[in-house]
Amino acid sequence: MSFEGAGAAAAHGVGLAGAALLRLLTTRLPDLMLGLFLGPVSVAMYRVGAGGFEALFQLAVNPVGSVSLSSFAQKEHEGVLGRAYLSTLRALGVLIFPLFLGAAALSGQFVALIFGPNWDESALVMGILCAAAPAAMVSTLLHAALSAARNTKLIFSLYVVSASSTLLVLLVTVPFYGSVWSAAALAARAYLGIVFSTMLAAKSIGIAPVQALRAALPSLISSWIMLGALLPLATVLHNQHILVQIPLLVAAGIPVYAFMMGVIFRRSTVAALSGASEIFPQLAKLRLPAARTKLLDRAHLRGRKARLGG
Repeated sequence: MSFEGAGAAAAHGVGLAGAALLRLLTTRLPDLMLGLFLGPVSVAMYRVGAGGFEALFQLAVNPVGSVSLSSFAQKEHEGVLGRAYLSTLRALGVLIFPLFLGAAALSGQFVALIFGPNWDESALVMGILCAAAPAAMVSTLLHAALSAARNTKLIFSLYVVSASSTLLVLLVTVPFYGSVWSAAALAARAYLGIVFSTMLAAKSIGIAPVQALRAALPSLISSWIMLGALLPLATVLHNQHILVQIPLLVAAGIPVYAFMMGVIFRRSTVAALSGASEIFPQLAKLRLPAARTKLLDRAHLRGRKARLGG
């Protein structure tokens, strides 16, 4: 390896290490600011809600980042990083967006089941953070794609902007509005931030920002509509036992989301199925029944047409 190559590799590693430190600092800023301005009780309330969100995020999204990084690195070598990013975003959004928006609807029941009935503020915090999880998932994928493209400088710059804007939001909201409104402001910042980050990163990974919007919007809209349908139902079921509320809410949310994705956004769902077969080629090796194989082949063809049309 030449000195030039070694220097580039070292700079890449240092940039990623700096970005990781900034990410850790950003996740701990709410605890620091709440403790500084409002005291340990507010920190405890926030931490209970944030802890539920973080546990789900680590289970559902963090593995996606590590797996996507290796997949994107291979696609970058093949020159199709942009297409792989859009396929991954579309396919994972269909699964992960409703998971977190559903968790937002169930946050009150979850917190009450685990911690008791006196943690309403924590339940609101968890619900708000789960509602912002789609933006965090897209950010995870975006940074993995940028890392595969070896654009460490942009990754570090995005984390600097994220940490600075998070600090600004907390300085404005925590002293005057408390933990719940601070979480809501951070959620709004997350959605605005991912739009800004996608616009900056689009050229590096070979996409247009509008393509990313088209890939993510159908499942995001469907998930938010599902959440909007579940919140009034949760109010109606408030007097029922928690173990009755949870399965009823889950049973109500699934058909709402399935209708939206299967009927209203059917083309996007077909494209997501096609993208899943590209991301996980081992699916093609499974011996499926003839009818199901025909359906997947048709989905793949329609997915390619949808991408060409988009």
